Amino acid sequence: MALIKCPECGKEVSDKAKKCIHCGQPLVDEVAIIDKVKCSNCGNIISDDAPLVWKCTSCNKAFKVSLSKLKKIYIQKSKPEYVGRMLLKCPTCGMGMDDGNEKIAYKCPVCENVMTGNLKYFAEEKQIDYNTIICPECGKKISDKNIIAWKCNTCGKAFKVSKAQLQNLAAKKKLSSDQYLLKCPTCKNGMDDGNESIAWKCSCGKMSMVRLREFGENVDDLPKSNNLIKCPECGKELIASAKFCNICGCPINKPTKRKGINREMILFLILFVITIIIIVAGGLYFEKVQRKEEQRIVAEINEKERQEFINEYCLLGQELYEEITSAKIDFNVLSSMFDTSSDLNAGLLRPTFFTDYVRGLCADNIINEKNIKLSIDRIKSDLEGLECEEPEVQELSVAIEDLYSAYIERYNLLVEGDFSANNFHNLDKTSKKNFDEKLTVVEQILLSFDLGNQEE
Repeated sequence: MALIKCPECGKEVSDKAKKCIHCGQPLVDEVAIIDKVKCSNCGNIISDDAPLVWKCTSCNKAFKVSLSKLKKIYIQKSKPEYVGRMLLKCPTCGMGMDDGNEKIAYKCPVCENVMTGNLKYFAEEKQIDYNTIICPECGKKISDKNIIAWKCNTCGKAFKVSKAQLQNLAAKKKLSSDQYLLKCPTCKNGMDDGNESIAWKCSCGKMSMVRLREFGENVDDLPKSNNLIKCPECGKELIASAKFCNICGCPINKPTKRKGINREMILFLILFVITIIIIVAGGLYFEKVQRKEEQRIVAEINEKERQEFINEYCLLGQELYEEITSAKIDFNVLSSMFDTSSDLNAGLLRPTFFTDYVRGLCADNIINEKNIKLSIDRIKSDLEGLECEEPEVQELSVAIEDLYSAYIERYNLLVEGDFSANNFHNLDKTSKKNFDEKLTVVEQILLSFDLGNQEE
């Protein structure tokens, strides 16, 4: 850390201080970080050697160009002697290409997002302040009063955090970027992996997602001293002689000694106590409101995950319904053939003569039904493995169990041959009626979930 002189009062301060600690004079521009060109979708930084495509507006011929070359052209054009001149000509038609209406495109290799713009859009260096996060809806800055929730990407548990906590963690992260500094209290997995799910709600009602790096702040080196005080506004440690905070600019008011207590002091103390009571009461009320809002956000997240679980169960139930429905074709063929054979068997010495003949004739249908049953049993096992006990699917769960039982009954009758020539008619009629009724019940329940729109 080096010391510089304040241009206002001439006293020495840290070269990293934003404001003079003696007179409060701003020392550096608050917006002093040069931003890299990033993908507008995922935030991936475009490297200087990244290939971009520049299309000539005259002949529509496209050429590859690097970001570093675009920056060189832009810097050259900013010089007075080159203002209004064309510095790049199309190799095909010879027309000038850098006329301010350039057609330049870049495809992000991470998210495949395509960005388009002119020379200034890609080459101009933008200055940003990583300490300021702005609502995309109303433009307000995030404050300590905004509710911020951090959701663990591993177990899905959400936790409440403050802006100050995120700023301190981001500052430490710059010094230990290869280590996890925060672990989930529930699953103990690292949460600061660069893909953090941090949500904050603006006073306008807009919900925005941010990453931990967007809370990064520069850590000012303070002179080492055993006599340090804290800023009453932001809590930063300052030297005892500081008159202003070098972080937020708040004036530091030091208590003065009085010889005795007079009437004005008593009145001041009374007003001070009343003010403290009002502040404490307001703080408690605000904390209560903030806690309710936090609970509402967590409830919304949990409800969304619950609905996704219900949809997964319903989609699997629909898949089981469609597989069972596909078995009807072979069931109808076998039913018709066995119905005829049972009448013919009645007049023979061997009651199963024509039944065995039908089994050989319909061997492909029987094999197909056995393969369908394997698929149905697999889906049924997956459904039971979900262990979904949500009240919305209880009716569907009972209907699916009834349908599966009716299917097994009809499968044993027609595929496994669990009948005799004398009782086939009655068994076939009863099982077919029961099977069709259970199919209709499941179909009506699935229609009430409107799964077609959810898949879209």
